[in-house]
Amino acid sequence: SDLPDANSQFVDGSVVTSQGTVTTGNTAGDTSIVVDVGTIATGIQVVITYDVIVPDPVPNFATELTNQAVLESNELPDIVSDDPATATDDDALVTPIIGQRPVIDLNNDPAQTDFSVTYTEDTPPISATDTGSNVFDP
Repeated sequence: SDLPDANSQFVDGSVVTSQGTVTTGNTAGDTSIVVDVGTIATGIQVVITYDVIVPDPVPNFATELTNQAVLESNELPDIVSDDPATATDDDALVTPIIGQRPVIDLNNDPAQTDFSVTYTEDTPPISATDTGSNVFDP
C-alpha cells in the first residue's frame, strides 16, 4: 500500500504493476494505492508505479516530496520501502522540488491582507503577466 505525499496530487488511474492486481488507485476519487501482488517467487522483483502532479504553487511552500510504501504480508511482518540512493535502511524516498518560483510576502504581516508597493528606479514593476514570481500576502 502507498499514500502519496500530501503536497502532491495523486493521479487516479495511473497505477501500473508488473505483477498482480491494482485494487485501489485506478478508480476516480482514489487517493491511495493498494496492489495485490499475489505470491512473489524467489528472485523476482515487482515494480509498482503511479503518477502525481506537483501543484503550482506547491502547498505549504514544500521543497521536497517524501514517499514510503508498505509491503503487507500474511507470512511476514510489514516491510517499508527503502530509498536506494542512501545508505540508511528503511528510509523514505525524498524527491526535491526544483524550479519553484519565488514567493514574495509584500508586507510580512499575516493578519493584514491589503498591501501597497512603492517602486524605485531600480525596481521593475510586477505586472499581471509576470510569470517569474508569485505575489503572496496571507
